[in-house]
Amino acid sequence: NIPLMLRHRLTLPHLMLANPTLPWGGMEIGSKIEIMERFRGAPQFLDQVPLPVERCIEENLTAVRERLRDDGIRYPAVAKPDCGCVGFGVAVVRCEDDLRAVLESTPVDYLLQEHAGEGEEFGAFFTKGPGETQGRIIGLAHKEIPTVTGDGRSSLRTLVESDPRFEANRAAVLAHARGLERTPAHGETVQLLVQASHTYGAWFRDITDQVTPELTAWVNAFMGRDPEVRHGRLDIRAPDLEALQSGREAKVIEVNGCLSEPIHVYDDDHSLWFGLAGFYRTYRDAYRAAAANRGVTTDPTWAM
Repeated sequence: NIPLMLRHRLTLPHLMLANPTLPWGGMEIGSKIEIMERFRGAPQFLDQVPLPVERCIEENLTAVRERLRDDGIRYPAVAKPDCGCVGFGVAVVRCEDDLRAVLESTPVDYLLQEHAGEGEEFGAFFTKGPGETQGRIIGLAHKEIPTVTGDGRSSLRTLVESDPRFEANRAAVLAHARGLERTPAHGETVQLLVQASHTYGAWFRDITDQVTPELTAWVNAFMGRDPEVRHGRLDIRAPDLEALQSGREAKVIEVNGCLSEPIHVYDDDHSLWFGLAGFYRTYRDAYRAAAANRGVTTDPTWAM
């Protein structure tokens, strides 16, 4: 960061200018609802209902029922903290009682988001340089949620402990998976996590070579609903890679700003040097965008 700051004559807080319309440019954990609402109307947008903690639980549940009647959210849906990260507090709720339990156990601002459906999760890192009207996808990751296949005799815990695939992430999976004492039937495939989070034990695979013009086009159309969001990562769910590339049935779960990471570098097949180079290129592009916006947009006082 220091060479880039010196080169562009910027401080680290100035990175927020890469995304001047996002709260603090996405450099802090901000409201997911506030960020996502600017993309409402895009085919890949997921409907959402705010559930602020200042309202009592019954008022929030009533708001959800109204959206159910208005042909909005449907169960199952996803409940998650409005200001959260790395999948903390995320839960799939299948009925009102499930949602009530989440709100009772975690008294923070929540949101209820339309379920993106079954399928795969991906992270696409988007950047748009100074003067450019179209951005690029500089990193694409497949977020692989670990699964095991039952043998009819062993518990989920035993299956994880004996599987060599979990050599690097076994502790994280065992810490966050639920129902580990259950014994799945022979041939039954069990998804161990709800969150496709690296810190929870998910695997990230670098598939940047699978970026296509069609994928770049629909991501640009989505991000074009706020042209001043120039740098960050989209977390996307789609039935498969082909659906992701075409935008067919793809849904954007979140848009993360300057704080987001180029998660494709966390592929176990990559070296430390590959990862460091990936982070450098990501920050380089952010500083370029921020430098172009300095003096064009209003600087927050503390970023001067």
